[in-house]
Amino acid sequence: MKKLLAIIALSLLWSGNTFAKNGTGDLILHDSVIYNFQKYIKHRKPVKFLVTKDGLNSSSWKCPHSSCVPTGSMNEEALCEKRYGKTCYTFAIGRSIKWQNDQTQDVKGKGKRFSSKDSITEIKTKLTALGFYGSNTVDHNKEIKKPVNSNKNKTKSSWITKKTQTSTNTSNVVSQLEQLNKLYKSGALTKDEFDKAKEKLLN
Repeated sequence: MKKLLAIIALSLLWSGNTFAKNGTGDLILHDSVIYNFQKYIKHRKPVKFLVTKDGLNSSSWKCPHSSCVPTGSMNEEALCEKRYGKTCYTFAIGRSIKWQNDQTQDVKGKGKRFSSKDSITEIKTKLTALGFYGSNTVDHNKEIKKPVNSNKNKTKSSWITKKTQTSTNTSNVVSQLEQLNKLYKSGALTKDEFDKAKEKLLN
């Protein structure tokens, strides 16, 4: 019983330390960080994923035992900062994103959770919709009230897509197809990856 109480007390203490440095604001992740994130979420017991504010570096704590304190290592931030010479912030706890930006603040828990089975394409697509990858700088909280009535390279379909992106429903098929198309055109996805992801969305 005493051992259980000690574990609970340590959990509460470490929890305060972990959530004090959750990241906030704009963040675009480098490809290498996204691949590290994929390895992290594929682990049997991912605990904490850290990134630097510039999105170029990452570190993680994965439980090596049958049971671990939910918040992970108390020293993980310090180790990350010593390694990169930059401040490190919590990006995810378990497989759930904790970083707060304009896109994530209104997204429900399921929309910010990943699965160990997610492919790199699915991870990039979801991170793009959440504002963490690619050139996605659209403010999803801004409402577009009227389409621009001009021929300046804007068609009705592109306006509809843009309006759809303002929705906080990140699972919207039209929005995700748009993001996939951007990733493909930017070279982040191969033709094969693009086709597979597109087929999965449409089915």
